[in-house]
Amino acid sequence: MKNKYLLFLLLFGVKTAFSQETKKEQIFKFHPFSLTTGALGFSNEFLNEEKTRSLVISYAFRYKNNSSDQVDYNASGSSYEQFNNWKGLALGIDRRFYVPAFQTGDKLGFMPDKSKLGVYLSAGIKAEYNHNDFDKSYFSQIYNNTQGTPTSVFIKNKETNSYLSAMPNVNLGIQFTLFQNLYLDAFAGGGIRFISKKQLASDKSNSSVGGSYYNLGNGLIESFTLKEGVVPNFGFSLGLNF
Repeated sequence: MKNKYLLFLLLFGVKTAFSQETKKEQIFKFHPFSLTTGALGFSNEFLNEEKTRSLVISYAFRYKNNSSDQVDYNASGSSYEQFNNWKGLALGIDRRFYVPAFQTGDKLGFMPDKSKLGVYLSAGIKAEYNHNDFDKSYFSQIYNNTQGTPTSVFIKNKETNSYLSAMPNVNLGIQFTLFQNLYLDAFAGGGIRFISKKQLASDKSNSSVGGSYYNLGNGLIESFTLKEGVVPNFGFSLGLNF
């Protein structure tokens, strides 16, 4: 129920802000940093007529599928395939306030006449849903002190989890053009991420046997999407206007 309520509020905010904005110029952007977390990220910025404010709608699609073989060297090299799969969606809305406006070079004096530059303050919220399914089962070795021969034990470690997060944030940024039509946009700031985790399935061995099954870690996905609390927020995008 909470998930549906959060999604409704976000979509309502997008619709309300979008209807209030006079669309005179639209910039379509690609976010290259999203690739580091197995996602494709894009956004659309809609500027008002005076170019003092804008509305940014961002969206991303995540799909990451990792696999690795765990080898049991005590059983003629037999192996077991591990996997760590991620799927997800993200939707964000930001309101930008340009100070004093997103201006052309002829008004600034230190840039080519047809170039553009703007410094802005933005406030927004980002909602994200991720589904993680992994099997990190592994072989562990037990050594018998009497015989001195290791014995293999198979340790099960399977889980399926879902994560729903919301992160209100505030940022400072700069946007400018190169070659007249290429927009470069960079921002930095911070936010507070709230995460709701739900375990959908689990199958683990009830064993105290040690061993390593970290061949398939979460990497940057865990660092950038699963950290709750106050977190840094930054980004970079390349765009074209329409």
